[in-house]
Amino acid sequence: MALYEPGAVYLSASGEQLRGRQIRENFRRLAALQPHMSGEMLSAIVTEGIAFVHNRWDFRGQRPDGTAVRSGGISTVVLRRRGDSGWGILIDDPWGGSQRPSRG
Repeated sequence: MALYEPGAVYLSASGEQLRGRQIRENFRRLAALQPHMSGEMLSAIVTEGIAFVHNRWDFRGQRPDGTAVRSGGISTVVLRRRGDSGWGILIDDPWGGSQRPSRG
């Protein structure tokens, strides 16, 4: 959560805009899947302390019943430069504005 700016928005797989505690709860559920995640930056546009970034990502995990979980996609992230020269996430859309995964 330290990566997210106050007021940040995370778009869930269903397209719901999550904020604050909702983002934390979403990541708590993902952490329960014993995840392994990898990623690769595809592109970044930076201007005046704001960055628009596309990443390719892959998520692998396991449900408590042993069922494997796998997902991936191209994300779109908007970041703002922090005073310490780090970056904070303002908008995090793991699906990059594309079609969300089917639920099922």
